[in-house]
Amino acid sequence: MMIEDHRARVQALDKALDVLEAFDAQTPDLRASEISRITGMGKSGTQRTVHTLQRCGYLKRDPKSSALSLSPRCAILANSYLRGSRLIDLAMVHLVALSAKTGLRTDLWAPIDDDVINIARVPAQATTAALAPIGERRKAAGSAMGRVIQAGLQAEAALDEAPADSRPAAELHCLDLGETTPREATFAAAVTGADGRCIAAVSVSGPTRGFATEEQRQRIVEAVTDTAQLLCDLRIDTWARTFVQTVQPPMPEMVESTDDDPLFISSVARGLRTLEAFCDGPIEQTLTSLRRATGYPTPTLQRLLATLATRGYVDRNTRHKTFRLSVRTLDLVFKMQMGDHALKSIWPRLLRLRNESGLRCTYCVRDGVNTIHLLHVQSSPQADFRTAHLGRRLPAVSNSGGLALLSSLEEAALDRLLEGYVVQPITDHTTTDMRLIREEIRKTRVRGYAYTDEQSIAHDTNIAAPVFQGQQAVGALVVSAPKADWSVERLEREMVPLLLKYARDPA
Repeated sequence: MMIEDHRARVQALDKALDVLEAFDAQTPDLRASEISRITGMGKSGTQRTVHTLQRCGYLKRDPKSSALSLSPRCAILANSYLRGSRLIDLAMVHLVALSAKTGLRTDLWAPIDDDVINIARVPAQATTAALAPIGERRKAAGSAMGRVIQAGLQAEAALDEAPADSRPAAELHCLDLGETTPREATFAAAVTGADGRCIAAVSVSGPTRGFATEEQRQRIVEAVTDTAQLLCDLRIDTWARTFVQTVQPPMPEMVESTDDDPLFISSVARGLRTLEAFCDGPIEQTLTSLRRATGYPTPTLQRLLATLATRGYVDRNTRHKTFRLSVRTLDLVFKMQMGDHALKSIWPRLLRLRNESGLRCTYCVRDGVNTIHLLHVQSSPQADFRTAHLGRRLPAVSNSGGLALLSSLEEAALDRLLEGYVVQPITDHTTTDMRLIREEIRKTRVRGYAYTDEQSIAHDTNIAAPVFQGQQAVGALVVSAPKADWSVERLEREMVPLLLKYARDPA
């Protein structure tokens, strides 16, 4: 059984989490002196902690300014939470339909501390070009969705005295006509779970002019409350597993201990490796499975988990004695995205690409032999709709975005990267012959785009093109389509010109 008092916590890991949490949307880039001031740590402690977080891959340093920022590795942790959420899994297709019906941005919010946090978002067709990733926090008392969730939580005591279905979620709603955010109106409605308790809020937001008349407001209210009630009727258990556990490649190798680096803090690395065990293996784990995954002794794991749970990064199911990553992992990925200047410039391109194609559009970056998907815009409603989750990792040689990025490397660099690499099949169509893969990379280099046909995701065809800053490919734009309706030939014929337009020209 885990010990919950402060003596069980790992102080060095606590301080490392303080450092990661020091970054925010207003200060996405920090120097060590600023981190020291924000966290209250001494110069030496800050130096060692920052150095360790860099070596573990969670901080990156700009070579020109020397400023530090959160790295894409944070997105991998968020992915474990997102793909393990039955609420998101069941809600996303309905959020996409709601956005299409109302023409507004649609969001799903969950409670966290005294705030609400965005866990799913579908941007409107006519939307601002400003980056608005998931993980955004709002004060519960100061937002329509927060007030809805607060009202639902405050009413929960009544559920012990009355049947859960006697208070439909559609009755818990709130309309904000620009009081919180100038010129933006929001309508939100509560979502209750399997036990009748409030677990989330669905909202739509847009310019106040779209809410000006009674007829407009009534249309929006009906659409949102219908969607919220539909989700309530699903009686979602937030601890239930998702329908499909997607295959993930092994986490990028992380240094855990070193004898020749006096600045390295091994206990911090062990804490981060414990978090990553949820990304490598099952989303929900026992103490025993975590011990097998990490190789750490039980007392060490208990202290690490106690620290991570106290800080809110790990949830524990006391009934089943299992653990999983929590919604708080979205805090880090939100800060990472808001601090990444490249993502801010890519976002409006991605929106326009989705709006013109109607298909799921993604931006990914290369992380060694894998790719990490950092931006997603869901497709328009369709029979074969499939949710795409931020932070998903795929082998670079087996997905179109990865092939597009590999094609930008010089042959010598490509040789070094792929030396000894063994391709693990993900689907029945994954190419494992490295000779054929190298030939495809060469063809991609000539034509300027890559494609895959069910190589990494069953029933999906994909095309991708690299995005350059100067002479360097920093990422790739990807368009994904259901195999049932789109062949590779049709994608090449209809979508390649559009893809290349936005990959090469930001205008």
